[in-house]
Amino acid sequence: MAAGNNYTGNTARIDSLGIRWVVLDCDTHTAENITVSAARHHNVVLRLCRPDLTTDLIAWRAYVRSAAQTYGPAVHSGPRIRPCRICPVRYYQIWNKPNRNSFLPVTAQQWRDEVYTNLLQAAYTEIKAVGPSLQVIAMNTDATALKGAVPPAVYGIGSNDWGYYTFIKAVHQRGGGVYYDVLGVEPYTLNFGGSGLDSARILSPEAGEVAWPSIP
Repeated sequence: MAAGNNYTGNTARIDSLGIRWVVLDCDTHTAENITVSAARHHNVVLRLCRPDLTTDLIAWRAYVRSAAQTYGPAVHSGPRIRPCRICPVRYYQIWNKPNRNSFLPVTAQQWRDEVYTNLLQAAYTEIKAVGPSLQVIAMNTDATALKGAVPPAVYGIGSNDWGYYTFIKAVHQRGGGVYYDVLGVEPYTLNFGGSGLDSARILSPEAGEVAWPSIP
C-alpha cells in the first residue's frame, strides 16, 4: 500500500485490511512513520522521489545516499545518523510513475527514458555503496498512458506521457536493466479482465529479460 505521508493516520485501517507492506515517502515524516511501522510489524518500502533534482545528479546522489545511511541497516561500525532505532529499511523505490510527466517532469529537450535511467543508475550506485544487500525497486510505472509497444520516437522528447511497456523497454535499452533488484508496476490501472489480476504483461527478451507471468 502506498501510504505516503498519511501513514500514521491510517494505521488502524491498514491493519484491518491485513496489509503488511507500506510505501512511505522520504520526507519530514519518515522517522515517525518508520517507528510506527516497526511497532505494527509493517514492512516498509521507502520511496525516493525529488522532481526538483532531476537535472542535478550531484544533489540527487547526496539525497539518496543520506536516506540509505539514515534508514538502512547498519553496515559498518562508524558513526551514523539514525532518528529511529528500529525497523531498518531494506527496500528503496526509485521514483513514482516516471512514465508520467506529472511525476517525472522533463524539459522539451530531454528524453524521458534517458532522464530516468540516469537517476536510477545514480541511486543504485549510492544505495549499494551503503549496503550491498539493500534492494532497489525501479520503474513503478503507471499504465494510464497505455499504448502498447509504441517506439519511443513516437512519444518524442519533452513532456509526453509514455506507455508503461515502451518506457520499461526503453530504459533497458539504455542499460538501466542492471541498476535494480525489483521491477515495480501499478497493475490496478490495467484492469482488462475485470479482476485487476490479469493485468501482468510479458516483456520481450530484448527488453533485458524482464518478464512476469500472467496471474491465474
